[in-house]
Amino acid sequence: MLITRWGAGGYGEWLALTALTTYLAYTNVGVPGTVRSDMAMADGRGDRAAVIQSFQTCLALVGGIGLTAGLAFAIAIRVLPMGQILNASFMGADQVTFVLTVLAAQIIIYTTGNVVQAALSALGRYGLATFIDATRQLGEFSGLLLMVGLFAARPEQAVLVYLITSGLYLMAQLVCLYRTAPDLFAGLHLKKSVIGRLWRPMLGVLSMSLGYYGMTVQAPRIILAGVAGPSAVALYSVTTMLMRMVRIPIDIPAHAATVELSMAVGRGDYEGARGLLKGTTRFSMWLALAAIPFVVLAGPTVITVWTAHRITPSYELLLICCASTAFFSLSLPSQEALMSVNKLDRATFWIVAMALPYLGLSWFLARHIGLNGAALSVLAMDVAYAGISLFWVTRFFDMPANSLFEALAKPPFDLVSREFGLISTRLRKLSTK
Repeated sequence: MLITRWGAGGYGEWLALTALTTYLAYTNVGVPGTVRSDMAMADGRGDRAAVIQSFQTCLALVGGIGLTAGLAFAIAIRVLPMGQILNASFMGADQVTFVLTVLAAQIIIYTTGNVVQAALSALGRYGLATFIDATRQLGEFSGLLLMVGLFAARPEQAVLVYLITSGLYLMAQLVCLYRTAPDLFAGLHLKKSVIGRLWRPMLGVLSMSLGYYGMTVQAPRIILAGVAGPSAVALYSVTTMLMRMVRIPIDIPAHAATVELSMAVGRGDYEGARGLLKGTTRFSMWLALAAIPFVVLAGPTVITVWTAHRITPSYELLLICCASTAFFSLSLPSQEALMSVNKLDRATFWIVAMALPYLGLSWFLARHIGLNGAALSVLAMDVAYAGISLFWVTRFFDMPANSLFEALAKPPFDLVSREFGLISTRLRKLSTK
């Protein structure tokens, strides 16, 4: 729809601007993932005081850093010629500055809401917290459809949808958390002891976001915008967006098990934690392997119809992205497991060390090969990250690597049948009431 209204060039500029402001999300300094794990482990061992202190400290920390970073970003985009840097032609310089300002405010509100969502998940309301976030995403999609599809809004008007939905998202999370645990809002006390305990896990989550997601998700778009122009960004982003349809289901079992895994480790049940890790890794990997053939066969047609024949799909680019997704399905459960016990910093040190060489490689390949070169650099990072995360997760959970790979060789039919059995049992109980 955006391509139809704004053209490939305008859509590419929109993607480059959203990619740039996404880096502001890293001002949360890794707090949401860290506070969720810390609160869940404390709740697992029955330490309510630690739960309250962790939430209050982390919320105050994110709020202060977010406001400071937002102010610095607002000054920077007014000093720098952002329109020229991003090769913008569909939007003027003033429009680029306005869109970046609104997106920056939206990111700060959204990251604050993420802390509240993490706390709600840690206290056993994962389904509710996820539902609110899914409603926000549906609101963004519906709002853009209404603004751009029906009223032909330009980017500087459509961007307000992001700001409004993020504000409603934060309010909804706050209300639900207050109803669940009102004692968390007794005050916002910045405890040095909590920061001293959590700064390394926070740094690990932040390093993962910058060193992996920042490099593999946002950096290729910015590099392609400068090297190949907005049209190349549009093709790359549409292809990776299609792969997100595979990555989202892969993320569900790994992400949903994090709170239970944190509580298991908090009460000393490492055998149960190892079982959860094996199960989520099996489910994610086999789900990816089952979905990729359908993407390979139907992907080009989907992209063509999706973009109203304005973008010609690249089969080679699609194959490279499928290979990246396969390795991503291996690394994601290990990453979530390490994050759930606040030990992700052990793996992300190596990712940060690879960040600068990766940027150089990505720029070199994009300049000399083009789109496929940028995608190949992402594949290289996915392969490296899968190896690093699997190495560290087997070490922390005292699990021989071969036992994990033996588990992966078995299709997860037993897990699926067990879940369907639990669902049918619950439905029978509900029907008898």
